[in-house]
Amino acid sequence: MRRLAAHGYDLLVDPVHGASLAALRLQRTDGSWFDLLEPCPPAEIARSGGSFVMAPFANRLDGGRFEVAGAIVNVPLNRPDLNLAIHGFSRDRQWQVADATETTLTLFDDFADPAVAFAYRLTQRITIGPEGVDLTLDLANTARRPLPYGFGFHPWFRKDDATWLTIGKSGVLGRDARGLPTEPIY
Repeated sequence: MRRLAAHGYDLLVDPVHGASLAALRLQRTDGSWFDLLEPCPPAEIARSGGSFVMAPFANRLDGGRFEVAGAIVNVPLNRPDLNLAIHGFSRDRQWQVADATETTLTLFDDFADPAVAFAYRLTQRITIGPEGVDLTLDLANTARRPLPYGFGFHPWFRKDDATWLTIGKSGVLGRDARGLPTEPIY
């Protein structure tokens, strides 16, 4: 586990379990701590707390396949019970630490598997500064062919009766029982 602590923030990162953010706290003016993320159980990928990185795709692939330029691309099913590949591979892998200080952490995941069309280097930079916590992802395709890549963060924000989260949106997609998108809901 790697800890970054500065400017009233305390962040715990687990490189072994997908570079998951295991905890993120903010110190209040009265000295007490407030969990910004629901804490993740120790030594687990952040599937019920914290935050994990989704890559090389950020949603769900029905049957673990999609079409690109008239060709089918298959990926392993990581939810075989639902016949789905979900949120990519990087969340299930051990990441390498490239650089670490008290306020910054740079990690990377070099993914290549001959059985999978995707190959990439994903870099995550985490910085704590006076203005807050900055998370950055950079992905470079190292595969032999162009492929569509999607990536992002999957945070588990702390939620209680006093919590408010506002996101600007014009609509959302409905979901079926497996979480696959259906019709727009406004």
